[in-house]
Amino acid sequence: MSSFPQLCQLGFKCPHLGISEDWDDICIHPYTNDNCPEDECFCEMDAMCGCPLIECGSELEKIIFVFHHKRAEFNEFIEIQDKRLEREGRRSPYFAEFKERVVARALLDYWRMCDDL
Repeated sequence: MSSFPQLCQLGFKCPHLGISEDWDDICIHPYTNDNCPEDECFCEMDAMCGCPLIECGSELEKIIFVFHHKRAEFNEFIEIQDKRLEREGRRSPYFAEFKERVVARALLDYWRMCDDL
């Protein structure tokens, strides 16, 4: 396992995320908050070398590694993919219909807001 933030520290929901008596984040894997034994001792997140849910060499490990160590390149990749999806969506025969519905809904919301004033 690599040394980068745990999934729950990146904002993902994790059933194994627990809180210690000192209000520190701890990993209670393989337990959840519902079935965690009281007498067992767990280490803090920062002391762990990796998340037990991430398999070594998996695609998820590679993605999190790049996200953590090469943030600028990761963000650039996401922007490129977003633009590519938007471009492909514009070519879709349904794009005009979707855009029309969004504009109509926004207009109704705007009128509703003006009526409330």
